[in-house]
Amino acid sequence: MSAGSTAIRVVAAGGVAIDSHSTPATGTLTLYHYGAGPRVGGAIGRVHPYAQVLLGGVTSRADRTSSSVGAVTQSNSAFMVQPGAGFVVAATRTFGFIGEYNYRTVFFSQRDHEQSVFTGVRVAFR
Repeated sequence: MSAGSTAIRVVAAGGVAIDSHSTPATGTLTLYHYGAGPRVGGAIGRVHPYAQVLLGGVTSRADRTSSSVGAVTQSNSAFMVQPGAGFVVAATRTFGFIGEYNYRTVFFSQRDHEQSVFTGVRVAFR
């Protein structure tokens, strides 16, 4: 992309988050999220800012064990909307550094609001 140009792409993302507790009952909550949507981005020299909106779902699975009830597993799925923004700073044609912020709303029986911040190294396969 040349300086000042704008591109629209389709992106997809997925992930997992795991939280374990040992009191008052032993248990693990696992959240799987998945989505896809449009990303609008441009280029200002080596910096490539973008904004995106992902639509998809979240599946939660709770596994817990207590002395009074025994083992219990519950699962639930819901629709999610995840707007976000970020940037890639190109170090070379293949490698770059990425930073991203996302705000996810999940429509369980009560809305769940989550935020994530991501930083890392990007490898482009061209």
